[in-house]
Amino acid sequence: MYFRKILSVMSVSCLLFLLACGPKPVAPKAELDTPEHHVTNGNKLLKAGEIDKAFKEFTRAKNCWLRSIHLPMSALALYAA
Repeated sequence: MYFRKILSVMSVSCLLFLLACGPKPVAPKAELDTPEHHVTNGNKLLKAGEIDKAFKEFTRAKNCWLRSIHLPMSALALYAA
């Protein structure tokens, strides 16, 4: 019973430590800094044949979406691994 309490406290402490060490979220640069806007721009660039620029727009859309759901990036890194 005592070992289980210590293990629980240590697990929660480690989790909080990992969540606190994540990078700070990127502040929106303008009102057009929304996932929908970046996906629209990415689709336009993709149709124009500019794949690298489209990839950057889609990545920015993903980052905006992740920022909007308020998950620390370190938690997402743990989930993705």
